[in-house]
Amino acid sequence: MLVINGSPRKDRNTAALLKYAMDGATAAGAVSNLIHLYELDFKGYCSCFSTFLFGRKLTAQPWYG
Repeated sequence: MLVINGSPRKDRNTAALLKYAMDGATAAGAVSNLIHLYELDFKGYCSCFSTFLFGRKLTAQPWYG
């Protein structure tokens, strides 16, 4: 099970709830992995018009191992 935390606070309510859910999944026999989005060098997409206007190209870099 892949668990993604989108909150910038790694040790607060959202993270605690996700860890609780992961503990339950692990107890049921699942393998889980927690990813904190704010630890990644991730840039969202601006807009299609911005790409057209500035000639930007989309380049996706894999962040998973």
